[in-house]
Amino acid sequence: MPYATHDDIVERYGDDGALRAFDKDGDGALDADVEAQALADASDLIDSYIGARFDLPLTTVPTRLKRVCVELAIYYASDDVTRQTEENKNRYKENVQWLRDLSTGKASLALDESPASIDRGVETAAVTSSTRLFTRAKLGGLW
Repeated sequence: MPYATHDDIVERYGDDGALRAFDKDGDGALDADVEAQALADASDLIDSYIGARFDLPLTTVPTRLKRVCVELAIYYASDDVTRQTEENKNRYKENVQWLRDLSTGKASLALDESPASIDRGVETAAVTSSTRLFTRAKLGGLW
């Protein structure tokens, strides 16, 4: 499930911005399939990072994650040289770095979830054993 929707794109960049990003064939109409694929690709990338620390799917989607998804989707939709801007490239790099930081615990989603639902990536082992079977006293001087 995508972390952002068409409405999130329009809220951030307006109808014109959405049209510029997702009118792949240049006919003046937004290509819904291009937009849906770009949002899915962006969400898959996000999952690949946050899945290391959080149970998926998330119960709530923070605003920051929606913004990251929108910006990544615009980057993915602008995959040809003529449509790719330096601003899109920079946003992509910044968002991927933030996702890396998020996956290692250097950044936070600020979710109101209990710490038990967050996988910290730390595993512990407990070792137990029975009492010793062979001791010097039991072996009767064989030692």
